[in-house]
Amino acid sequence: KGKEQKHMEAIKLAVTAAMPRSPMSKSVDCGQNERPRTTGSAPKCQPQCTRCGGLGVYYRDVSASHPDFGKAITCGCATHRLGAKRRERLMKLDGLTEEEREYRLSDYEITPKNREAYNAVTKASAQQRGFILVEGPYGVGKSRLLIGVVNECREDGALAIYASMSEILDYLRDAFNPKRDEAGYEERWELLVNAPVLVIDELEKFATTPWAMEKFTQLLHSRYRNIARQLTLMATNATLNDLPGDVKSRLGDGRAMVCKVAGVDQRPMNEWEATR
Repeated sequence: KGKEQKHMEAIKLAVTAAMPRSPMSKSVDCGQNERPRTTGSAPKCQPQCTRCGGLGVYYRDVSASHPDFGKAITCGCATHRLGAKRRERLMKLDGLTEEEREYRLSDYEITPKNREAYNAVTKASAQQRGFILVEGPYGVGKSRLLIGVVNECREDGALAIYASMSEILDYLRDAFNPKRDEAGYEERWELLVNAPVLVIDELEKFATTPWAMEKFTQLLHSRYRNIARQLTLMATNATLNDLPGDVKSRLGDGRAMVCKVAGVDQRPMNEWEATR
């Protein structure tokens, strides 16, 4: 419970900051089919950069049907020089503890039992788009994998949020508290809907009230409509079939890629190792 409260406080403290009104441009590695922007203003970056020519953004040379066609993509050399204020704001919004901010995908232990999920999640993280549900028992590394994605995307300059399902619903309910001076419901809802990267953990733990079900299905629908430019990752300690009917229906109709992580609970072993 204490961990959930810390996550919620991390999100709530930053709600009054400037809210993103549209998904942030993503950063991708430069390849042969990418060309620098030649006109317009953009964040200045390293003059010697062969990716963007020092202008800070570039366009990918792709077909008109490609999701990135005509999209100005922030160059990595500009993204990684984000100012201290921007970095601080992204960290306040990520919902992670200081310890969790140390998790990296490169440190994740890959096994035959989690390889499918790892490959799907890392690919989606690199593209910063997709709609994935990771299911498996307690303590097999689902949360650590998804937290690693939040850290990678945040360091790449994208707004990335991690929260449990119960935290999200509490966060929205609290917006109706008349004694609060912070952002109201619309601002909070916009944050969840528009965040380029949203990770929702412990799907099975939210109360299946009509209000909760309505808000969650609305959130799923809104983010699925923007699947080409947003990344939504979810995890459950149950299985898709164990989730409430409407949630099962939404995620089981082909909208989400469903990946499984198997194994035994590693948490007791990790706690024992930490005390040695």
